[in-house]
Parts: sequence; C-alpha cells; structure tokens
Amino acid sequence: MTTPFLNVSTNNGLFVILLISGLSLLSSHSIIGTALIIASLIAVIILFKVERNKETPVVNVINLIQNKSLLVYLYETIAFGFASAIIFLMPPYLFETVFKLNSGLTGILVLGAPIGLVLFSRISSAHNNGLKDNSFSKVGLSIILCSLLLLSLYQTSLPYILVTICLFIYGVGGGYFQPANISVIMKTTDITSQGSIGSLQRMVQNVAIAMGTATGSVFLNMWSHELVTAIKLGWITAGCLIIIAIALDFALNKNSFK
Repeated sequence: MTTPFLNVSTNNGLFVILLISGLSLLSSHSIIGTALIIASLIAVIILFKVERNKETPVVNVINLIQNKSLLVYLYETIAFGFASAIIFLMPPYLFETVFKLNSGLTGILVLGAPIGLVLFSRISSAHNNGLKDNSFSKVGLSIILCSLLLLSLYQTSLPYILVTICLFIYGVGGGYFQPANISVIMKTTDITSQGSIGSLQRMVQNVAIAMGTATGSVFLNMWSHELVTAIKLGWITAGCLIIIAIALDFALNKNSFK
C-alpha cells in the first residue's frame, strides 16, 4: 500500500534536489550544473513512467496530460511561483547594495508585495462568488505583468520608494490571482481527485519558487559587478513567463473574461 507513495516521494525529492543543485551550480560549474539538470529531467520521466503503469497511481499521468485546462492552470501556478521568488529575492540587493540602505529600512520597503498580497487576497475572495475565477485570474496576471514591466523600466536615479510601490502592485495582482488559480485548478477534476490535485498544485508552486530563487541567484552571481542588470534580468525573465501564462489563459478561455 505504501509503495506508490514511496516511489512518488523518492522520485519527486530526487527531481527537486537535482534541479535546484544544477541551477545553483550553473554559473560557477556549468558542466556539473547542466548534468544535474539533465539528471533531474530523467528523474521526472521515470516518475511518470512508473505512475503511468500503476492501477492506482498517486499522479494520474494520462488524465493529467489529457486535461489541457489543468496543464494551463498549473503552468500559471509555475509562472506565479517563479515570479514571486524573483520579487522577494531581488529588492533587498537593490536597496542595500545599490542604494546603501540599512537592513531595517530595507525590511520595511520590501513589505510592499506581502501587504498587497494579503489585503487583496481577502478583497478578491470577498468579491468572487466562484463564478469569476477565470476573470480574476486574468486580472491578477495582468496586474503582475504591469508591476514587472514597471520594475524592468525602473532607473536608479528615481526615488527608491517607487520600487516599493511596484512591489505593492505585484501583491495586488497576486491577491487577485492566487485564490482564483487554486479554485479553478480544483474545478478541473472530480471530487475524488481533488486531494491529489491540491497536493500537485502545492508541489508545483514550491518547485517553481525554488527554481525562481535558484535562477535569480545565478543572475546575481553571473552579473555580480552589474547588480542592476542582474536584477532587471530576473524581472524580465519572470515577466516573460507571465506573458506566456496570459496568452495560454486567453487561448483556453476566449469568452470567459467578463
């Protein structure tokens, strides 16, 4: 009875360890880093093959691949998780290293994103009766994209408080997006599969956050002497992932924006 769980947890844990280690080593030891990333992909392939051949799989691979809506919404989760990692990782370097601010003031300035996320998660949940998930998801992703675009265009000659405002805007978008994304993912499957799908959503988001953190660290290491360039590259990368998410969402739900 425990074998499927052990197979999934072992392969998933191996995938995460190999992937994050590979991304972390990519800037300093490119060959080792690339090898670890390739090994992580092999671990995922093994996981899917093992689960596909089981009568009662923990992850129903066939249904997952055939469910286009679920795949799109999970990709949105990945894009949001990656972008959130970048949003939380980069600003402290900007405030402390570029603007030479102390850690106390930096801690206050980086609160823009979490404050916006908490406030507007409550607001969006109060105004969403469960029938506006797709609309709220699109609105949230659009606001997130605007904040990343503004951050990418930011110049250090401007007041640093503008960065905090952009972070708050990101939090507003996240507040609209995240509850709607979770809700719409749960609606893509029947009630008997919602437990495993909920676990899959959380796993995917956590992996995306780890990937975003590792990728951002690679940028910071590779462009350590051009810190602003590294930070902007992180924001631009996150923005590109969000653009793809918006495009996929509109393609999937052309008539759902109300």
